[in-house]
Amino acid sequence: MSGHSIISLGDAVRQFLKENNLEHKISELHIDDYWKQAVGAFAIPYTKSVEVREGTLYVKISNAALRNELFIRRFDIVKRVNDAAGYKIINDMRLS
Repeated sequence: MSGHSIISLGDAVRQFLKENNLEHKISELHIDDYWKQAVGAFAIPYTKSVEVREGTLYVKISNAALRNELFIRRFDIVKRVNDAAGYKIINDMRLS
């Protein structure tokens, strides 16, 4: 044997992404899904855009009352988004 271990394709892809610092870029592509998981279905109709820039989640909300409620819960939402991603993808959240 040559000393090489056999790993699954999924593990090989995850290892490649991690070694090449691409995990965050891939997760940013899925930010809409993470947002939906974090806030639930009630906020989705009022969500106009969701994006990540330099570790900050920027979200446009069309309903002022909901925007205020989400602002109050922002630390919990950041934690939920990071939990959905499987690691810390965002540090802060900005609502407009």
